[in-house]
Amino acid sequence: IGHSLVAPDENPEAQAIPQAVDTARGPLSKSLIAAESLMASTQGGIGHSLVAPDETPEAQTIPQAADELVRKVKKVYVTIIGGKGFKITKKKFGMKDIPDVYCTVKYGSSPKVWRTSTVKNNVSPEWKESEKFILSNENEVISLDAWDANSKGGDTHYGSFRVTVAAVLLSSGKIEMELLNKGANTGCFVTLSCFKTSTQRGIGHSLVAPDENPEAQAIPQAVDTARGPLSKSLIAAESLMASTQGGIGHSLV
Repeated sequence: IGHSLVAPDENPEAQAIPQAVDTARGPLSKSLIAAESLMASTQGGIGHSLVAPDETPEAQTIPQAADELVRKVKKVYVTIIGGKGFKITKKKFGMKDIPDVYCTVKYGSSPKVWRTSTVKNNVSPEWKESEKFILSNENEVISLDAWDANSKGGDTHYGSFRVTVAAVLLSSGKIEMELLNKGANTGCFVTLSCFKTSTQRGIGHSLVAPDENPEAQAIPQAVDTARGPLSKSLIAAESLMASTQGGIGHSLV
């Protein structure tokens, strides 16, 4: 102020402008910090903000959130393709028992047990069923058990095997394993495959489809949210500064 032809005491509105400018600076600074932090995380990597970390405690949580996001999109798809070697057994009175085979699968240390559908009356069942698991490391163990579903009494256990994700990937992503029952060969085999997703290109560049990575979808919305108060603060600051330099009423807004 000082460029107006009206004396300050005759222009009470002008006296309020410095306070209004200071008031506008608060939300403007906060919006700039928020927008800068968010845009840095999506464009130039985390931690490149010009604002000191102690001035933006929220920004300090972004690296951890980014690391967590990357971990979540590392996944492996396990597919139980089919089996062979299951035999028809004889029952009482000359009846035949044709296998009704299903598999149960455990992955790593997860308590979850995945069960395939039951393929009835088939010695060479085909499932082609898949399940998705978080891939902490390629040494995670896939434990598979095969069963014969019985209408009466408990189901019959054919056998089991254990194999690591790494072993499957080294076998061109597909492997055939023989079921063992109490350490003995059974002559029954199950084929499974593994497909690993890629996250090496960073946040927002994953090869995983967007609907499989809902966390990444939140980043553009967060940036848009920051733009709202930033735009309003810029307009307010521009209007106030114009009124002090070129005379009241000469704002570009």
